[in-house]
Amino acid sequence: YSGAFNLMSNATVSANAFEAGSNNSVAASALFLIQPLSFISEGFTNQGFQMSLAGVTGSNYVLEASTDLLNWTPISTNMALTNYFNLIDPNAANFPIRFYRILEQ
Repeated sequence: YSGAFNLMSNATVSANAFEAGSNNSVAASALFLIQPLSFISEGFTNQGFQMSLAGVTGSNYVLEASTDLLNWTPISTNMALTNYFNLIDPNAANFPIRFYRILEQ
């Protein structure tokens, strides 16, 4: 399988390789947990692109950015001292298009 797929709920994804005339590979699997995260607001400020989010108090969140959805660069990290926190990309204006994802550490 070579394409992307979306998970909308917690799931264990397993994969292994097959080739005619060869032994099948051992299956590898990983558990993906989908955590709730809510956008409160987003937009440009004098500091770049800023997102206000609601998450889990005490959790660390990492904002990553990409221009091609394949290569991701960490931009900002923030611990949610309350369930509301901000993540900022100060260089957003330097790119004609930019994609974001947020990872909980």
